[in-house]
Amino acid sequence: MVARINLGLAAILALALFLFGFGYSEVGYFFEHCEQAVTSPEAARANPYFANIPPADLARRAKDRMWEGATHASLLSGAAAVLLVLCIYELRLIHKMERSVSDKPKGLTPM
Repeated sequence: MVARINLGLAAILALALFLFGFGYSEVGYFFEHCEQAVTSPEAARANPYFANIPPADLARRAKDRMWEGATHASLLSGAAAVLLVLCIYELRLIHKMERSVSDKPKGLTPM
């Protein structure tokens, strides 16, 4: 019973990791603002974060940040998928053990 609860918690963690990795929102947000700043100098001046960064440097940073975020998202999603597969495998093993124990005859058995 405790093993099933632990596996359930691990599966919830894996799903949370997968969803977080899949929707890595900071990268999209940063890239969108960098794109606006590169295409529109007014937008760059309006945003204090981008005001002192040259447009060429901003484009390079946006590209680097996008690849960094994509790498993190891929690693998180991959780790979550592996964790889910391990949970399913462990659950199958637990189920097989419970079935093999319940198939044995009840009562005293000779040595």
